[in-house]
Amino acid sequence: MLDGVLVGAVSDVHSPKFYDDFKRVLNNSPDVDLMLLAGDMIYKGRVEEYEKVIDAIESRLSCRIVACFGNEEYDDKLDDIMARYSKVLWLNDELAEIELPNHKLVVVGTKGCLDRPTSWQRKHIPNIAQLYEQRLKRIDELLQEASKKGFTILISHYAITYKTLVGEPKWAWPEMGSAKLEEVIKRRKPPVAIHGHAHNGKLFHTVIDGVQVYNVSFPATRKITVIKVLEGEMAPTRQVSLTHFLKR
Repeated sequence: MLDGVLVGAVSDVHSPKFYDDFKRVLNNSPDVDLMLLAGDMIYKGRVEEYEKVIDAIESRLSCRIVACFGNEEYDDKLDDIMARYSKVLWLNDELAEIELPNHKLVVVGTKGCLDRPTSWQRKHIPNIAQLYEQRLKRIDELLQEASKKGFTILISHYAITYKTLVGEPKWAWPEMGSAKLEEVIKRRKPPVAIHGHAHNGKLFHTVIDGVQVYNVSFPATRKITVIKVLEGEMAPTRQVSLTHFLKR
């Protein structure tokens, strides 16, 4: 017999930029058991905008909120964000075991990696290429650890594959995501991987070696992505059946 949980996911609200549309869509979306925020929920480091974003979610849903950071949650603002909004579980190259009624999910959260750092990053962060290589290794280790703990969901802000970047300028793909991370995904095979950042992406869902991959960028989808996870309790290899729904 199959039981299931509903996981909601979104990114790139860039509040206040898309806040009103986000709140309208949120109010017309189904209840979920867990809400994942894949970064850039605020616009250019405006930390106070998280007050509105979190209030909107909590006024509609009574569930745990787990988040990673995006490139517009500036590095020098991260401590402030985590201190002011401690009700959110922030994952910065970390994993967490999330206990839900009759289920446990393991979430790995990261800002993600770029195959080619942007010109701004190259100018202002001299060791950025090395940092991405270190992060890639860290994500690999986290996914390996998570696979031993339970059903794993990876949330990254930057794209974890080029496949979901279709619609963005092809020259920019290495500055928006990582084909190297796709190789990690193929090796570690988390059942679900979620990313944002691709505002103009046209492909919201793909499958990579059995891994269900979702672009949940709000400017692209204009929806909350809701993933229904069905898990057979008697399946010794933790085989899962997944369906997804995109609700206005």
